[in-house]
Amino acid sequence: MKRTNGIFSWTLMVVWIATLLSTVTPATLGDLVTVDVDLTLTPPAAPINSFTVTVSAEASGVARDDSDTANVTGNVLADLGIEFDPVTHAVTSVDQLEFTGGRINLSDMAFSLNYFPLGKINASGTGIGGTLDTPSPPGSVSGREFNTAEHQVLLDAGQFHAAGTGTVGTLFEPMTFDLTTAPIEATTELTGKLDVDLLDVVGSTATYGVTINLPVDFDDEVYNEGGVTVNVAAAGIVQAAGQFTRTVYPPYGAVTPTISTHLEEAAPGATSFARTGGDVELEWKLVAAGVNGAAAVNGAAAVDDTFTDPDDANNLRQFHVNNADAVVTSEPIDVRDFAGVQVAVDVRSWDTSSGFESEDDVDLSVIASYDGVNFLPENELFWLEIEDGEITALDNGQNGSFTTFGSPVGLIPDDVASIKVVVDVDNNSNNEHVMWDNVVVTGISLATMSTLIWDGSGDGSWSPSAHWTGGTPGQVPGNASHVTVPADTVSVGADAEAYTLSITGEGGVDVDAGNTLAVGTNVAVGGSGRLDVAGMLTAYSATVDGQLNLRSGGKVTVSDALTVAVGGKLTGNGTVEAETITSEGVVSPGSEPNGIGTLTVGSGDMTLVADLSIYHAQVSLADTAPGADLIEISEGGSLQLGGMLAVTNAGRADAASWSASVLRTIVSGPADAVSGTGFDMILPGPAADETSHVGQGAFLRDVQVTTSSVDLELFVALGGDADGDGKVWLSDWAALRANFGNTGTGKGWTNGNFDPWLDDKVWLSDWAALRANFGNASYTEGAAAAVPEPGTIAMLLGALAGLALLGRRRRAA
Repeated sequence: MKRTNGIFSWTLMVVWIATLLSTVTPATLGDLVTVDVDLTLTPPAAPINSFTVTVSAEASGVARDDSDTANVTGNVLADLGIEFDPVTHAVTSVDQLEFTGGRINLSDMAFSLNYFPLGKINASGTGIGGTLDTPSPPGSVSGREFNTAEHQVLLDAGQFHAAGTGTVGTLFEPMTFDLTTAPIEATTELTGKLDVDLLDVVGSTATYGVTINLPVDFDDEVYNEGGVTVNVAAAGIVQAAGQFTRTVYPPYGAVTPTISTHLEEAAPGATSFARTGGDVELEWKLVAAGVNGAAAVNGAAAVDDTFTDPDDANNLRQFHVNNADAVVTSEPIDVRDFAGVQVAVDVRSWDTSSGFESEDDVDLSVIASYDGVNFLPENELFWLEIEDGEITALDNGQNGSFTTFGSPVGLIPDDVASIKVVVDVDNNSNNEHVMWDNVVVTGISLATMSTLIWDGSGDGSWSPSAHWTGGTPGQVPGNASHVTVPADTVSVGADAEAYTLSITGEGGVDVDAGNTLAVGTNVAVGGSGRLDVAGMLTAYSATVDGQLNLRSGGKVTVSDALTVAVGGKLTGNGTVEAETITSEGVVSPGSEPNGIGTLTVGSGDMTLVADLSIYHAQVSLADTAPGADLIEISEGGSLQLGGMLAVTNAGRADAASWSASVLRTIVSGPADAVSGTGFDMILPGPAADETSHVGQGAFLRDVQVTTSSVDLELFVALGGDADGDGKVWLSDWAALRANFGNTGTGKGWTNGNFDPWLDDKVWLSDWAALRANFGNASYTEGAAAAVPEPGTIAMLLGALAGLALLGRRRRAA
């Protein structure tokens, strides 16, 4: 009887050798960068890639063993999931590993189990080779360690052979195991180590070293049957190493790599196209066509025809629409890992017979998807219509030219997952051709963002890097940086850029006159923070919980929304424009507390939110300056009124302006620019009536709202009229008497402080003003002042004399 025990044991040994090579990979999941690597097994030098393999067998109490050395050579292909520090470019974690190929080779092995004088068993392995694989990618890595059980070795080349001699040979038939026709897949559970480290950064290239260490310490029984046991033991380390490079962003300035698509390189205005190497082809689909003509795409009339950009001498996308309509959309373009995304496309149209006519047009738009799947009409981001007269004639009777449309930085919100470009043609003539080209999508990779922090050691200039921390040494904010200013004041004295700007704590940023601070996405001004703009600030969006102040000539341009939150302030003399400006806080043109100025609203819609917003308007009552804080609305802008109106006085210079009605305009714009019924509440008085005092003898009588302006009607009281009722009489005398004293105690008009030089006290000059105008008549009606009874005059004079003596006694005390 012939036994197969030996044959089976050698098959198990093949499987075991496979397990020695089946270990590798990474750990915590996050925003990963996938890197392809080609690693070479390091030269064999025990114990690295050199194993002492021992095969031992025991039968009927007789044990035999033999050893040989197996060297492993070759290469390993793998995908690594790595997180990089965006500033230093160092590796912060290695999280994933997937083996994708390569070839490994084992040196030939020979074993001889001697059962003298009964003969021996000779075994050999020749030409053994294979590859590493990850059956369920990706494999995980934690702390740069991985479990080899998530990977396997596939041996698919070479042979194993075993045969016996003498009496032993009669028990074993010669055996050959061919791995080419019967590959072996094997795994084992061990702990490997994967190291990835930054070696050097030269210019925009970072070089990294990779080493995989797979420890092997194996001693196991692989066969036990019929009183025969077979053990295999081995120890050593499988090691593969290599390098890879990646492009890193320079420490200064903006970086805007192309995201996923760049069709042919045809210059705007060109009349021909040339294929450029490296172009990425987009797939386009005809999604709609008119019924009154055949809408053909590349000669195919089917509305569901899917096609790609042809690779020929006239490489471009083209409709040929005869007296019909058609809509074509691109495949989705993934933008989820980019910010500040922009889109541009060139288009032209011509008619081979009658030209591009007034009834013909081409509409271009971009549609967004926030989940990467659904593209809804309400998610149209921007749109351009090209009509007759908006494109110029080309040579050879072709009408039309390339038109480029695009979005400002950040017009495509950062939470958009993907976009589609849509071309919509409406043709009312024959032989209309529409072509488009150069679809270019650009943006800033979110993986490159670094956060720079003003270190709070004192005020200083934005440009030097000395006070910025958190980035590469020598770095100052650029388009690929988040910037935080928690304390002190940063002065922008030269043009500067940042991706985001956060002013927290008591930090402040001053943009000096003549300079621009360009923020790629959001500006956030914290509750105690301040942003002061004398030059220009541009941003995608802005939220103000602290103060945004425009100095004379300053300008703030926001592509999307500017929000003044509850508790925030928008103040100053300058221009602010945004798609929407919403105030839940204070809007105060001019410089607080006493400046008079104009806040210009450019194109966009401004809303003063009901019950929340306060419009603080200051007025000048000097007869030589009909000034008031003013919101001036430019053409294309609008203002929705709401909230509360606070009116204060900025100074009263000349008594000649007393006893008069004064109109002051606090909102001015083109026709139909102002909407809403007015303000919900008048401050500081409880209502818009004669008792609403605004300071220095001015009383707010009315707020007049039209579709183009808001005007205040102020009553400027005569000296001595403390309550603004249009007469100087006993109630005014009572106010003066209650506050009379020769000390500066912060008294105002309603307290009897009538003199024009604002001496902060109620004293003899105020009594003189009251005495000069005293009379029980309404001076606003033009009636002669009534002559008081002699007794009344005597009583008042005596009382005032007593007040004067009281004042002297107070000083003596």
